[in-house]
Amino acid sequence: MPAVSRLEVSNLAIAHLPASPIASVEENSLEARECRRFYPRVVADMLEGPHDWSFANQRATLAALATNDRENEWLYAYALPSNMGSPIRVLPDFEGLGLGLPVPLPGEPYAEAWAVTGGHFETPYIIEGTTLYSNVENAVLEYSVNDLAGLSVSQLVITAMGLDLASRLAVPVKKNEEREARLINAADTAWQRAIADDRNRHPETSGQYVSEAMSARRGYLPDLP
Repeated sequence: MPAVSRLEVSNLAIAHLPASPIASVEENSLEARECRRFYPRVVADMLEGPHDWSFANQRATLAALATNDRENEWLYAYALPSNMGSPIRVLPDFEGLGLGLPVPLPGEPYAEAWAVTGGHFETPYIIEGTTLYSNVENAVLEYSVNDLAGLSVSQLVITAMGLDLASRLAVPVKKNEEREARLINAADTAWQRAIADDRNRHPETSGQYVSEAMSARRGYLPDLP
């Protein structure tokens, strides 16, 4: 899958207007200025929307803060990753505990790799401002990011981003409300296709469920009658 390029998405959007392509998103043209204004909104709406994009999830060992101002309630205070959009769960330090991270088999949904371990590793935590409080030492945070920089996404996502950005540029760049309406409809369809593709690649499976096929592959066989 290709890495997201802000310039590529911007020029895809500009082509839908249509207008002349830009050489840099930092140039002083009207098109570049409007791309700088609206591109972050396209990304934010995408990542904060109802779909949990598989490529937007990361895991990081948290940095402990020197001062814990809630030590009577929580054992540890951690700084949040600068690129965190939404937290998913806090995990213990598997390596420090002498445990291995669950690794999915080829074609296996990641959630089922967790489920077949038989362990429930999610731990309580709270977030206030830029601080995460937890009772886990060397805590690991699984989270969704707030930016696409450096991430690889499907071509369907790039297409949807280009159409979405184009719909926001149509009026400020071309003063064309009719074009805006058509682009909004095209973007909605493109997003639906991108979401369907992402769900097909990474099915949303509950971490508490293990299919019979995956149980068999992992060596867990059901009791015979």
